[in-house]
Amino acid sequence: MIYRPATPADGPDMLRLIESQASDGNIRIVYSRRPDAYRSYLMECADAEMVLCIGDDESILAQFACLPRKLYIDREVCTVGYVTGLHKTTGTRANVMKLLETGYVRSSAKQFYCSVLDGNQSAFDRFAKRGLIHPICDYTTYLLNPAVIKPMKQKALKTPKTPITSEIPIVSKMPISPESSISPNMPIDPISHIEHGLTFRRATLDDSERLLHFYNEAGMGYSYFPVFSSMDDFSGLSVSDFFILENGDTIIAAGALWNQKAYKQYIVLEYAGVYRIATACNPLLRALHYPPLPGKNEAAHFAYVSFLISRENDSTIERLLLGEISATAHNYDFLTIGAANGTALGHYLNSIKSIKIGSRLCVVDHDKSGVIENTETPVRFECALL
Repeated sequence: MIYRPATPADGPDMLRLIESQASDGNIRIVYSRRPDAYRSYLMECADAEMVLCIGDDESILAQFACLPRKLYIDREVCTVGYVTGLHKTTGTRANVMKLLETGYVRSSAKQFYCSVLDGNQSAFDRFAKRGLIHPICDYTTYLLNPAVIKPMKQKALKTPKTPITSEIPIVSKMPISPESSISPNMPIDPISHIEHGLTFRRATLDDSERLLHFYNEAGMGYSYFPVFSSMDDFSGLSVSDFFILENGDTIIAAGALWNQKAYKQYIVLEYAGVYRIATACNPLLRALHYPPLPGKNEAAHFAYVSFLISRENDSTIERLLLGEISATAHNYDFLTIGAANGTALGHYLNSIKSIKIGSRLCVVDHDKSGVIENTETPVRFECALL
């Protein structure tokens, strides 16, 4: 066996190994990277580092990727590697620890973190018992029907004088719905309130500099939030995919709809239990406000609600923005958003009908040199980057 970096020629075999291993449970999902796994990782992160274990017959026995990104950690800019895509061919004797260590020593990152699905307890136990990973937080990914995230009523925002206006320039391929007919009914954070009229709209190129400043100013207050160097940092995401909430000329919150289908997909291989019945009743699922389920071997049609953040860490403002963004997203079967358990956003999302996927986000201590598990600033992980 040899352990080496992946090359472009490895892309098809990397994809085959990824798609040979689905998550367990009543929905067997493959987090695929069609059409080419090697190119997919580079589209997700231009500095992606992929390492393979190659057998005597030149087949891939195991693989993983490290995606180094600049993130804020306790207000400092750090290069942190996200460890993902660990796959091993069933029945082989590939040394996973050697595979990972080969990647760590070559990496441009000096700190690492990973996500372990709740259904993969054996993997968590194996690494945790060796002291190689330490939990940062429990995290939930929510698959939501856009119709269940309801825009807030004016009276709920305690702004009786000045209404919120929806002024959304049509600068995106996505159809825009400036007004929602959904009757809002959102619980309100009694601490937060809005004192002035706000404007919700889609961002334009003219907003790029202001958005860049906003994200780095607001994002610095969180650990694991990505550093923005430009509004074109992320593949498949442009400034016109962002939405802003303004108080006069000041951006007070922003978020984006991010469709990554060109290089990352959710593909269901098999349904079991109640979900097998539910797939035959997608109209009923919609009526019950659950997201419709894709057919077997079909890529789900969804977008991430990404980089949702407010200037003052105001949970009511963030829920307001989430509702307004969702009202524009009716051409997607569902939206995906994530939150750390126990946060204000997590509490709200837990109250909504959805398909929930639990995981643990962990810091990696590959050389047992000691790592910081608890940061001084609150953590805020972007679901679309996990």
